[in-house]
Amino acid sequence: MFDFIAEIIAQIVIEIIGDFLLAFGANTIGRALASKTGHMIATAMVTAAVGLGGGYVWGLHVADIGRRGVPRTIWVSLALAALATAFALMARSHDVVNEHADPRFRTLPKRLRPTVGRLVLLVLLNVTIAAGVATGFYW
Repeated sequence: MFDFIAEIIAQIVIEIIGDFLLAFGANTIGRALASKTGHMIATAMVTAAVGLGGGYVWGLHVADIGRRGVPRTIWVSLALAALATAFALMARSHDVVNEHADPRFRTLPKRLRPTVGRLVLLVLLNVTIAAGVATGFYW
């Protein structure tokens, strides 16, 4: 009986401390996301987590179906990362929407236009997918 009461008290204390830490963390994250840099860092962290998680699950799947050798997904992800890197460098050196661009491209909403930041996130996503696949496949 004493163990049960001690466990209830411990759980209540842990929940109170956890609630305090979560509230503090949520407030800190809220302040960080209010800035542009904080938003970029949070976006990069979520992108990396999604890439690693998805890649890991896919690597496990490829290993479970009995494939041998390096999974093609790794090479495809690395090739897409290289391509996105080239586009990001090109977009950084030239304005993507300039006077020589196709006029139809200028009619795209600003959210759909490729920016250097989005291309860098695409590089990050593909590199983390490749790392996740390698981890899931070989581990």
